[in-house]
Amino acid sequence: MGNIVIKTQFKFTVPFENGKAKIAFSGENKEVPDFNGEKHY
Repeated sequence: MGNIVIKTQFKFTVPFENGKAKIAFSGENKEVPDFNGEKHY
């Protein structure tokens, strides 16, 4: 089908800002208290 599949390298990422994005190789998905269900890693 022509699809290119790249193996996942990072556990978590955040959107790019000024051409850079924060990444993590490990971590946990935890809800932030008092932030309406928002999650941080």
